[in-house]
Formats: sequence, C-alpha cells, structure tokens
Amino acid sequence: MLARAARRAAARAAAPALRGLSSAEGAAGAPHGGGTALPPREVIQVDVAVVGGGPAGLAAALRLKQVGQRTGWVVAGREGGWPRVERKEKRRSAHHPPRLVQRATEAGADISVAVLDKAATPGAHTLSGAVIDPRPLATLLGESWAADAGSAAGVPLTRDAFYFLARSGHSLRLPVPPPMRGKKVGARIVSLSELVAWLASRAEAAGVDLLPGFAATDVILDGGGAVAGVVTGDSGVSKDGRPGPRFARGAEIRARATLLAEGCRGSLSERVMERYGLRRDCQPQTYALGLKEVWSVPPDRHSPGTAWHTVGAPLDGDTYGGGFLYHMGGDGHRVAVG
Repeated sequence: MLARAARRAAARAAAPALRGLSSAEGAAGAPHGGGTALPPREVIQVDVAVVGGGPAGLAAALRLKQVGQRTGWVVAGREGGWPRVERKEKRRSAHHPPRLVQRATEAGADISVAVLDKAATPGAHTLSGAVIDPRPLATLLGESWAADAGSAAGVPLTRDAFYFLARSGHSLRLPVPPPMRGKKVGARIVSLSELVAWLASRAEAAGVDLLPGFAATDVILDGGGAVAGVVTGDSGVSKDGRPGPRFARGAEIRARATLLAEGCRGSLSERVMERYGLRRDCQPQTYALGLKEVWSVPPDRHSPGTAWHTVGAPLDGDTYGGGFLYHMGGDGHRVAVG
C-alpha cells in the first residue's frame, strides 16, 4: 500500500511531464501547425489500459484486479520493457479473462491496470439519476456493497409507473413493461455521479491506477496494425494550433490490452470500429438524442424511491422516445428528469 501510494505521489508530482512529452509518431514528434519538432512523449507501460472512467470502465478494471489477485497473475520479467503476464491456473471459464501472454515464472507481482478519464475527478462528467439492477454490483463487490457505499447506493425502488402522455394534457397509466419492473430484482435509484466516485475509490483501493483529467485522443498501432495503447491530448495549444507558453505534450499509454469504455459514440471506439470493420455484417446501430437534468424540488413533491417512465407527448406519433422521473434519496430533494 505504501509503495503504491509513493508511486501515485510521484505520478502526481510529474503531472506536467505526463501531460506533455513523447510521441506516438516518433521520438521527436510532429510539430503543431508547422515549426520546430516537439519533444518525445512520456511513455507509460501498463498491462491493461481502460479508456473511460464510468461505471463500465471502473467495474471492468476492478474485476481485472480481482481476477488477477485470486488466480495468481504474475509478472515474469520485462524483456524489452514489456511485462509478460499470465494466470498460474490453466483452467479457463467465463469468469476469467483470456491469456494475455506466455506463462510467467516469477511470482509476487500483480497485473497493472490504468483507467483514463477526461473528467478532472471521478464522476464529474456523469450527470444523471438511474434505476440500476444491483445484482451485478453484488457479484462484483459482495452482498454488502450497498451498506459499504452509503449514500452512493441510493434508495430502493419502491414505486414505479408507466404513462402515455396525450397532447391534451391527459395521461393514461399503462402496465409497466416486464424488463422495466425493477422492484422484482431489488432495483435502486442512484446518482451515477456519486456511484462512479465510490466505484473509483474501490478500484483505487484494489490497486487500479486512476488517471483523471487525461483524455485519450488517439489510438496507438503496433507494426502489425494491432492496437497497442492510446495517446492523451496535448494541453496549452494556442488558437493558431501552435504550442503556447504553457504547452505540455500528452502521454503515450502503451498496453498489452486496451479496453474502450467511452460510452455512446466514443471517438476512439468509432475509429477502431471503422478501421477493423467491427460493424460489418451487423444490425445498424441506432441512437437517440437525450436531454437530462437534476432538479431540486420542494419536500412535499419529493418521493424518494419513485420512478416514472413515459411515452407520447411532447413527441409526435412518428418519433420514437419517452421520458423519465427518478426521485433520488439524500439531501436536496433531488429528481432526475429526462
């Protein structure tokens, strides 16, 4: 624990360097908008790089650390600067990730996982209430996760309703569709911002290296055309595209495996899907425009644990969509509206 804390302190002290040295294009780097070549990027090597610090990215990072610790992943050496990592077990199951590299021979080290996110702090860019199925979190963190999370676990779903809204101002209550009947699975209404911040603390305690404020802007390809990591964005670039007085180069995060957990239409995910034809022979992806806010309402209008879903007005009959109201717990009498 002390060694990990020391490494994190050193990384924080070197933040300007991490934000602005080496180059995915080469040692010297390409100039911004012409001019002199830039210095090389700082190169950080990890076993797994996760792009996106939302619920999916943090849960995946935490699971990797759990599996690595339980099944005995070890680092066998650093030939050419690269760790060779593998589980001691030969048995594979749906609960274990596939082999990364050749068998390790030196025990005592753990698989390294880094999570990059553009937000300055975990959860800062996650504005939404949500009704969640708690069973995956119980599998990941144990049945006592809600008690451990405190207010981040939200409140149990106690009442759900589904309405058709007419343009006349009237409404018709409809049966709640089976996939949305959250009370049967013990669903909870949470603030995703608070849940993500708590998940980040659990991931960090498990040994995941969190890099908030580092937005991945490009994918690194190796000589064979495979993804070999990501590059974080440069900072301090002036309006004309040239390095400004506070210019700092982004870091080069090289990894044996890269997990893109950017969410809907992530910029790197879109590039990777296009490059490797991952959407070929698939059903067309559909998207919707979403608007959401968090309101503070008078206490007499606040009913923690209540969730409403709607269809109909203000949309017309040719437009697919709907709305929601989630009454969250905690202070402030908050309601998520979307």
